Amino acid sequence: MRATQIVSPTVEQIEAAIAVTDDPLWSAYLRMAFTTGARRSQILGVHWEDISADQQNAIFKRSVTAADGEVEVKGTKSDRNYIVALDPATIGALKMLREYQQERADAVGGDLGPWVFTFNPTSSTYMNPGTIKHWWSRCVNDAAPALDDITPHQLRHFMASFLLAQGVPLLTVANRLCHADATVTLRVYGHFIPGDDGPAAELIGAIGG
Repeated sequence: MRATQIVSPTVEQIEAAIAVTDDPLWSAYLRMAFTTGARRSQILGVHWEDISADQQNAIFKRSVTAADGEVEVKGTKSDRNYIVALDPATIGALKMLREYQQERADAVGGDLGPWVFTFNPTSSTYMNPGTIKHWWSRCVNDAAPALDDITPHQLRHFMASFLLAQGVPLLTVANRLCHADATVTLRVYGHFIPGDDGPAAELIGAIGG
């Protein structure tokens, strides 16, 4: 059965979201979402120890989920840890967030807690996943009309569709999405892969030519 073709934000829409997001917390979340393609629950599950500026990557080990009014921490959707490389701008946004949270912790004489995305940097309190939807509706959709039809989950689609359209190997994108089987990635995002057969003909035709 053919999967329904997903709709991905454009580069211009992502840039519009960046332009209206200046809070350190939400700037870091936005960049983590559209560059790693991680699910909302897994981004909220990240601890500071999971971010490596030296190795330029993040490891996703856990997720924060909400169901029937209950919020809980558990493993990733695939029940396995996975690592995603981070770009310099995203690392910079995370460093800025950490400095901001450290300043807030110092102001009340507390220690910085483990959670990257939290409103209380000195506690072990994690963010409710529903907060992301409220933030996006209130701060992004309202400020940038071009994003009215875009949801936070579509930031995951953007990462996959953009990289595939740029010629990044399917397996690399599948790994960033934490798809155990690349055929899932192909089924959902295959229509974003360029279909120009001309270069292939030239490569194979050069043999013995």
